[in-house]
Amino acid sequence: MNSVVNFLELAETFAIMEKTTSRLELTEHLVSILKKTPVDIIDKIIYLIQGKLGPDYESSDLGIADKLIIKSLSLVSGHSPTYIQNKYSDVGDLGEVAYNILTNKIQTTLIDQHLTIEYLFETLLKIANTSGTGSLDVKLRFIVSLLNNSSNLEAKFIVKLILGNLRLGIANFTLLDAISLTFTGEKKNRRILEKAYNVSSDLGKIALILSKGSIEDIQSISISLFIPIRPMLAEEYQIHRRLWKKLMAMH
Repeated sequence: MNSVVNFLELAETFAIMEKTTSRLELTEHLVSILKKTPVDIIDKIIYLIQGKLGPDYESSDLGIADKLIIKSLSLVSGHSPTYIQNKYSDVGDLGEVAYNILTNKIQTTLIDQHLTIEYLFETLLKIANTSGTGSLDVKLRFIVSLLNNSSNLEAKFIVKLILGNLRLGIANFTLLDAISLTFTGEKKNRRILEKAYNVSSDLGKIALILSKGSIEDIQSISISLFIPIRPMLAEEYQIHRRLWKKLMAMH
């Protein structure tokens, strides 16, 4: 079985999933991609599927406006910013615009190399962490570099990831099902994973631990200092606390 290390294969899966409405089929696609993912990047794959760069509580905002993406696409495609803006006005999605205008793009790097998931992820982190004087120019160079090293399909999802509008229609419980099926062979273990997710707010961490260990390792995940618990869990805690107070008052 081939390992998923290049972003193209993940982008191809994204393209299938965005047209899929069946939760069962979405889960099957997720399981397929997770089974082929090397353990050392499993957390990055999970974050990218979520359209993030990390867990809920620390995922960085790339701070990229549409205008910078339009300028990047102009530099890569040779089309004027006005032309791209008009296409954007017609389509309403810069990811789709990238896909359409870069259809016949020839890779401009001297060495023909695939865009790896690790390189993409690290570059997106650099974009997110770049700030201060001249930061927009630096972000622009990073984005142009990614687009130059990508196919039009990869470019479509790179733009969507940068702008935070991936919209694959994948809920967290579907991801939990897929992680459970991939690494334990059974969907019923999702409940254990969900409890761990409630106290860690980190699906990437859960997938990484489970891929290297066992369900027992997941059960040992507990509330940690400075790691926020999920709102649903906090709400349940408050409900149980109120019920406990009522019961104590009755005695």
